Amino acid sequence: MKHEDRTDAQAQRLGPLYYQEVPAEQRVRPEPIPKEAVTPPLPMAVVSREFGAKYWAGVYQNQKLMQCCKQEENSTGQFFKTNPDLPTFDLFIALCSECGRRQYRFMVGGGVPTK
Repeated sequence: MKHEDRTDAQAQRLGPLYYQEVPAEQRVRPEPIPKEAVTPPLPMAVVSREFGAKYWAGVYQNQKLMQCCKQEENSTGQFFKTNPDLPTFDLFIALCSECGRRQYRFMVGGGVPTK
């Protein structure tokens, strides 16, 4: 099957194989997630009280994160709603002030983080 014959859903299922076959200018770009800010950017010291030790254990063990992203004092966090009909937030984005990288965490269960 040639890449011209594939639907968007098929391309998403194929993942990396799709990107090896299809030239960059012909790739389907996913739509950005619509989001509405629920809180202003908050220091991670404030946010960490919401998440608890389980969140930070995952951050410290994540080998893909740079060392600056693992320090509370270097990051800010913000909560978002991806659906305006939800009663509370369901997306958390942490932004590292040192390198500018972002970490995305989707909340399950009505926006209440698990501890």
